Amino acid sequence: MLEDRDRPSDGREDLEAALVLHYSRLVRIAYVALPPEGDRHGRVLAAHAIVQRTLPGGGGRLDPRRRELPETPADSYAVLRAAVVRSVLRGSRRLRALRQPYVWGLRLFPLGGGSEEMQMDAALRGLSTAARLAYVLLGLEDLDADQTRELLTRAGAGGVPAALAAARRLLAEQPPGILESSEFDPCT
Repeated sequence: MLEDRDRPSDGREDLEAALVLHYSRLVRIAYVALPPEGDRHGRVLAAHAIVQRTLPGGGGRLDPRRRELPETPADSYAVLRAAVVRSVLRGSRRLRALRQPYVWGLRLFPLGGGSEEMQMDAALRGLSTAARLAYVLLGLEDLDADQTRELLTRAGAGGVPAALAAARRLLAEQPPGILESSEFDPCT
């Protein structure tokens, strides 16, 4: 029987633990940043599919050439968040494939919100995917502009300066705390 000290320490266990611990937050990032086309149920399923595919190996989608395993357990969440950001940016082209339900008949809908949530949803619809991601990273994830710029650039986002400017304008108009409401919770 293997003891913990005998197990290979490739970082996968840390990633799995971070995924379990931060699953709903990662799904919220994907849900808010995905293009608002189609129905909410499809966007919820796509957000869950993106997060479920973030682990390397076993169906995960981390780029095998870039094997971005964390150096320390504290980095695990950042690695997963970066994978979600990359998938959301690429997801616009293959969203239909991600929307396939895993359980027939299962429907997930974030709860309906009030006027503030509706205003936020309308404002997010007017932004590009990169700008929605910038808004989430600046407001919900509390990253600074340099960290957000670096993450979006590494993920392959185009027009990062314009995305940051649009996100800052929205931050001035709409407080990011509204993203914590049930309207933007794809796990309910």
